[in-house]
Order: sequence, then structure tokens, then C-alpha cells
Amino acid sequence: MVIDFNRPNGPAGPGASRSNQIQGSERPAATQPSDNAVSSQETGAAAGEPVQLSPEAQRLQQATEQLSQQPVVDQARVERIRQAISDGTYEIDPKRLAAKLTAFESQQ
Repeated sequence: MVIDFNRPNGPAGPGASRSNQIQGSERPAATQPSDNAVSSQETGAAAGEPVQLSPEAQRLQQATEQLSQQPVVDQARVERIRQAISDGTYEIDPKRLAAKLTAFESQQ
């Protein structure tokens, strides 16, 4: 927000509302036109016009769909580890753990 101390009533005069005095750089982003926005009229593309994807884009789309169907957590593995912990049979390999910690810390 820009405050002009030389003209406390603003450029529109003493009776103007604040909303009338908002300058272009102060407008909310939703009301400002985007430099990157290109309408379908500007590109010559009609709404609903068919689009053909490249083979790479099709494979990416299929991979994305397959990944979205996968659970975020492998519940079967969680249950196996939970059972091993409760049975007292879960073993930790200290060398593997140290190697993983070292690799993680060296990335940062």
C-alpha cells in the first residue's frame, strides 16, 4: 500500500472513497490481468478443440494415473513390522542404519 503524505485526501479529492483510489500495483492479484494468461481467442484455439498428446506425454499420463491409484503407505509392510516389534523379533542393522543416516546428512 502506498501512502502519500503530501496529499492526505488522495488524488481524487476529499470525498473520494478508498476503493476509487487504489492504484494498479495495489489491486489484488485476482483483478490484475496476468502477463502469462493467453485466452483461446488470442491463440486461435476454439473451446473443446481436440488435442493430441505425444507418446511421451501419454506415458507420463498413464504413470501418473497408476501412481495415484497406489496407496501412500504400504499397509502390508507396516503390519509386518508392527507384528515383528510386538513379537520382539524386529532386528535393526546398526551398520545399515549408520550408512542411511550418513547419506541423509550428507545430502543437506
